[in-house]
Amino acid sequence: MTADECRVLTAHDERLTVGHLVTVRWTTNHRSYAAPGHVVKVHAKSVLVALDVAIRAMSPADRALANADGIIYPAGHVITAPRITDIRSWRANNGTTDAELDRACRKETV
Repeated sequence: MTADECRVLTAHDERLTVGHLVTVRWTTNHRSYAAPGHVVKVHAKSVLVALDVAIRAMSPADRALANADGIIYPAGHVITAPRITDIRSWRANNGTTDAELDRACRKETV
């Protein structure tokens, strides 16, 4: 991570408030997930994010974790993600980024 990227992430972290639209990334069961959501609570070292969309099972291994409708995480499910201030827990695949910034970055790379 470059110094500029770190500054952008730190600025995002400082702006986190309830209702802020973010992209949350988390890992569980040796899998990583990413989804849009909104902040429901901000703690000193973590943030709680409610998912705006359902996460569906895509692989056979995921289907074992899904409900009858094929959903692993329903919309509204709350994910706890570390803030960048908790540098020991924060990772590129375990944290939040600004939703608008994330969309802009995807457009540049596509």
